[in-house]
This record gives sequence, structure tokens and C-alpha cells, in this order.
Amino acid sequence: MKRLISLSAIVCLCVGLVGCALPFVPHFESEKYLEEFQNNWCYQALGEEMQADYGDLYTAVTDGMRTDETVTVAGEKPVTGNGVAVTLSHPLMTQEEMYRLYTAFTNDNPQFFFLSRHYGIEGYEKNADASYHRMILLYTMDAAERQTALSELEKAGEAVLAQAAGKDAFETELFLHDWLAEHCTYEKEDTETLSLYDAYGALVNGRAVCEGYARAMQWLLNKSGMPCTLVNGKDGSGGAHMWNMVTVDGENYHLDVTWDDSDDILRHNYFNLTTSEIEISHTVSTDNIGIPTCTATAANYYRRTGRYIDSYSRHDIAEKIAAAVTAGETTVELRFAEGKYENAALFVKSGNYFFETVEKQLGSPLWTFDLYGEQAEGILMLVKAEKS
Repeated sequence: MKRLISLSAIVCLCVGLVGCALPFVPHFESEKYLEEFQNNWCYQALGEEMQADYGDLYTAVTDGMRTDETVTVAGEKPVTGNGVAVTLSHPLMTQEEMYRLYTAFTNDNPQFFFLSRHYGIEGYEKNADASYHRMILLYTMDAAERQTALSELEKAGEAVLAQAAGKDAFETELFLHDWLAEHCTYEKEDTETLSLYDAYGALVNGRAVCEGYARAMQWLLNKSGMPCTLVNGKDGSGGAHMWNMVTVDGENYHLDVTWDDSDDILRHNYFNLTTSEIEISHTVSTDNIGIPTCTATAANYYRRTGRYIDSYSRHDIAEKIAAAVTAGETTVELRFAEGKYENAALFVKSGNYFFETVEKQLGSPLWTFDLYGEQAEGILMLVKAEKS
């Protein structure tokens, strides 16, 4: 399985004593682009005052696409570069509020991939009281580079989306999932190559870590009109990991394209899972914004495509495999209800008996295959051998 430790944001505070004046910074209209972000996943989970601050950030970044401004994030080691200083409509009272606002804004907007992980806030502190009225955002690119990169992202993404035209929600999600898994290569963590962590790296360069996969899938699904957000958590070994939550036909599901691209074999083990199903192998962090408990199963890959088997019948198993092979598939994925996996695995491993049973349904010889299993998830996958 592919696992990644995502970059953590680097935050600095610039705190002035009460009564100290700070340079004037223009105030941005929080609702200027409201139609563009009012349906964003994390935005909807914020309170009214923080939504206004979110709008300030969105307006500042959008209006500043064609201009360069030099800003400094203060701290023990100040960082100066291209960016924007944003006066907030409603001051933040705590650093926790700052983190929540920044996370909501960046998690909702994969198109702002040029935002640096360095950001800061400025304001006043006195005793137990605090008021942070300005946020400083740094960019990784200058204005010309931002415009060029954004144009490249949109060109690459729109070419993919054109191929999904006319499909329903599930079909669109499936197509985009498969396309991304097939065209993007998982890379090991490399903090020097920041594009590995964003939608641009995955869609334009075809190289990403889990965060890049997740942000690319979010960009594609949102452009398709499907609500999608990011989910932070950990993998089975405790390493940081990121995946998606998507809404299909009004229900929410967990989706992990990175793990479905494991070992260069396209699979659908993690395509639209419930919370209890994803928690077999993942741990969902408690600080995610707007992540509900998912219970729907209708859009799970195996259930929607008829690959879910709640039976001990070997005839039923053989029938599903034969139907897939007849349809020209060279990879057959099956998921079994709780308690049914062990019996199915023994059957598939039974050698001549298995081949004879399937070939009776198939009416022709079955190709030899490599067998993959995920017992905890109840999944078996037959992959046609290269020299079958």
C-alpha cells in the first residue's frame, strides 16, 4: 500500500501590544465571489463570521492573481516573498480559529495550489485576550507563473472532464478515479518538490503523493458538479494520509484513489466506503472539517457493479467470474459479505476444481491468473497472468 506523510503548515504569529498601530491594509469584499465558493464543503461548515473571513481570503487571492505583492510572515525566522496580506472582516480570537480558517480555505480550493505552507496572523494580545485581524499568505510562484500554471491545470483537467461528458454521477466518479489512477504515478515523499502535494502535480505532471491524488480528484469532481472534500487521517502503520469524501446521489462516501493505485494495479477496494469500512485500514482524524459518519452503501463499487457476493455458493462465484471474463475483463474484482471470504478464497485456490467450475459457466478455458486478497475488507481480485 502507498502511504505518505503530508506536509504540515508552518505558522507564524506577529503579535503587537494593545495600542500599537499596524500598517493599513485594504479590506476585501467578503461576498464578492460568493457564488464561486458558497457551496464549498468546508465553507458550509463554518460559522457566519468565519465564512466572511473565508470570503476575504478568497477575494484577495482571486483579485491578486495578476499582481505581485511582497509580504513577510514574521517569526524567529521571518519569511518574505510574494503573497497577500488580508484584513479580516471579523478578528480571530484564538490560534485554533486561525488554523480552522486556513484549513477550510485551502481544503476547499485545490485551484489555489500556489499557496505556500507558510502563513501567519497579526494582531494584538494582552493577558488572556487576543484579537488577530490580519492573515498573511505567501505564494510559491510569482504572478506570471501562477497564471501560466493555472492555465495548464485547467487545460489538462478540462481534457479529462470532456471524456466524462454524459455520464451519471457514479459513472463520472468511476471514470475520473480510473483515469487518475492510470495516468498519475505515486512518488515517495519529497518536500523539495511541492507540486507532488497538489492538483497541478497530479494532473499536469502526472506525479503525486497521496495529497496530490486527493486534491486532483477533488478538483475533477468539483468541476463535474459533485461535492468533494479532503479527509486527513492515518494509515494502518500510523503514518499521515489523505483521501477524499464525495457526495454521490445525495449520500457521502470515503474514496481513496491513492490506495486503489497500489502496486501499479488498478483496483476499487477503497471506492465509496462507509466510515466503518474505511476505518478497517484508515484512521480519520478528529480535526477534519465537515466530515460526517457515512453509512450509505448504494454507490460502493462492488455493490453498484454487481460484484458484491453474500453467498457461500460456488456456483454464484463462478457465475460472476465467468460474466466478467466474457465481457472481456482481464481483472476480476469481487467483494464478499462478512464471513464469506474464507470459503471463497479456498474455492478460488482449489486448482482444477475451480477452473472446471468456472469454465462450465464460461464455455471456454479460463486464463491463468495472479490472485490478490484483502481478507479484512473481504476482497479477492483475479488478474490475468501476462503469459496466460
